[in-house]
Amino acid sequence: MAHVPYKGGAQAVSDLVGGQVRMYFGNASELIQNSKSGKIPMLGVSSEKRAPQLPDVPAIAEFCPGFSTGTWNGYLAPAGTPKPIIDRLAEEIAKAVREPATIDRLQKIGVEPLGNKPAEFAALLKRDEPVWRDAVKAAGITPE
Repeated sequence: MAHVPYKGGAQAVSDLVGGQVRMYFGNASELIQNSKSGKIPMLGVSSEKRAPQLPDVPAIAEFCPGFSTGTWNGYLAPAGTPKPIIDRLAEEIAKAVREPATIDRLQKIGVEPLGNKPAEFAALLKRDEPVWRDAVKAAGITPE
């Protein structure tokens, strides 16, 4: 295999659907619709368990126990932003994420809406950091 770098998922998925590339490891939100329409076959999902939107697609962990990688979306504020502002932003974002229409829309594209608290999000970042630090090191990626 040869790595083909893309600046974003949209072009990668377009090239996958068009046959210019033979496989792509991407986000569920980029791939679910093309999978459901039969344009691309899904081989597996990288979450610990099967995705509810794709119950017939196995989790890679079913074949490689312990394998799990996921993506997340979050809001970050500049260092030093006062805690009351952070808390208010988190509260308003959580409120929006918990609206039934938002939940439905996100789940349809494979995104699990959380709307968690800043401390919970910070813990997620801290938990993921060693995995991605090691991946960057193994790939020989250095800042420019």
